[in-house]
This record gives sequence, structure tokens and C-alpha cells, in this order.
Amino acid sequence: MSKGMKAVIDRIEGDFLVLEIEGGQELFWPKKDFVGAKEGDELNIFLAKGEPDNEVKAKELLKQIFKRDV
Repeated sequence: MSKGMKAVIDRIEGDFLVLEIEGGQELFWPKKDFVGAKEGDELNIFLAKGEPDNEVKAKELLKQIFKRDV
């Protein structure tokens, strides 16, 4: 499941973009991730719950079964 929200680049402080998110909250984001971004640009942000990698799950299960590092 993902959740989307709109944000506007309010200002730039050093190496960070200050994003104003719906509801008035601010989020500091590294500006290197948005080369060429400028104040006033609108962004869409999507959040999704991540799932651990299947390989990591399998190794953890094997460790539990065999009680040693895999």
C-alpha cells in the first residue's frame, strides 16, 4: 500500500531542499537527489511500506534451523 502527498520546494538551505508538505510540515531533503530543482517546484511524494529482501529472510530462517551463520 502506498500513500501520496504533494510538496513544494519552499527554500534551499545549504545542501538541502526544504519541502513544504500538505498540512504545513517541512521536510529536509538532500538537493543532490533533485539536480536542477528550484524554489516553487512542485513534487509528488509517495511512501510505501518496504518488505525485507527474500534472500535475507531465507538466511535468517536457515540460521534459526541450523543455529549457525550461513
